[in-house]
Amino acid sequence: MRKLIVEIRPRVTVPDAPPELQEKLREWTRVFEKIESVTLLEILKVDFEKGLKLVLCEITVADGCSIDEITIPGVMEILHVVRVQGRVHTCLIRGQAHDEFFRQKMQEFDLDLIWTTPIKKSPTHVVYSCIGDDANLQRFLGLLASYGEILDVTFQPVTYDGRDILGMLTEKQRGMLLAAKRCGYYEYPRKTNGGALAEAAGVSKATAIEHLRRAESRIMAILLAGY
Repeated sequence: MRKLIVEIRPRVTVPDAPPELQEKLREWTRVFEKIESVTLLEILKVDFEKGLKLVLCEITVADGCSIDEITIPGVMEILHVVRVQGRVHTCLIRGQAHDEFFRQKMQEFDLDLIWTTPIKKSPTHVVYSCIGDDANLQRFLGLLASYGEILDVTFQPVTYDGRDILGMLTEKQRGMLLAAKRCGYYEYPRKTNGGALAEAAGVSKATAIEHLRRAESRIMAILLAGY
């Protein structure tokens, strides 16, 4: 597992977009001219099948522009402005790809990756960050190459600190949880079972399940703290 940070210069058009959707792309470009930058803070929900994203981000509007101008009906909607500091607006945003073409394009990125920060967009540059194995990271880079010019690629070892949920787990709990995700243990239907997962990890089934249960319990306690 490695962390990838990649910077691209995006193309104005989306590859293979039908003519009837070109106006929507131009509309998006016009809206982004009113934005200095968008910095992702948290990915709250991603549904690749439905083409749905719910994110918390900081939008820095261009000088003289209003946050009310930063919306595309039926495509991107600002649900709530959480905080305003000058031109920087912390916003809860829902993105929805209603057209089948855009949903299919979004589904291309349904890879076995953990999306992380920094993720930042400006009119001329986009930075993406994700964690995964080499095969999925290379697939991701291949997809990005069709959407823009890749300017910089950095690979980093995966580290966790006290601010990360995974950093709240023991090394064995974290390792087993990541192994379970890679092997498809949490997919439906499951691609592996507890016995096969334990064998791959070189531990007993009881030990593997115990690590997973403790990791899951810890994560749920963090997520639901205060409820």
